[in-house]
Amino acid sequence: MDHVRLRTWAISLIVVTLTLSGALAASAQVTTGTLTGTVIDTSGGALPGATVTATEAATNSPRAEVTDASGLFRFASLNPGIYAIKVELSGFKTLSITLPTPLSGREVRDLGKLKLDVGGVTQTVEVTGAVTPVQISNSSRVGTVSADDLANITMKGRDVYGMLSILPGVQDT
Repeated sequence: MDHVRLRTWAISLIVVTLTLSGALAASAQVTTGTLTGTVIDTSGGALPGATVTATEAATNSPRAEVTDASGLFRFASLNPGIYAIKVELSGFKTLSITLPTPLSGREVRDLGKLKLDVGGVTQTVEVTGAVTPVQISNSSRVGTVSADDLANITMKGRDVYGMLSILPGVQDT
């Protein structure tokens, strides 16, 4: 009887050990990478509030982050692939770079210091105008009664001449 209990405990222990080792191996699989960097100006000072956008080339899906008070940004949980980075801040020229090698899973890649050059603030205003066409060749008003109108408008007796009275300019004399 003790031999049977010992055997049952041993089998249970082996099953639990195998299950836990499989769970540990599965949790160790990381499929995302991280991009970090610092945005600075030409004198080396940090630029807080800059918008950094990482766009994956395969899916063309952008993710945006704003730099903190030290000019640091961090994109966590990025899918593996090639990314285009764009840095924008008012009063500075936009910086665009493309990673030369794809970001892989479990990789933490530091892009280093991304330097923004001072640039003028430009504004583009585009004004377009369109004219609404007006018919000026005659002063008559035109209307039609469609099959949908005949089917959907309730009218006593479904009189066709009564239907014509809904058109503009028609009078029953």
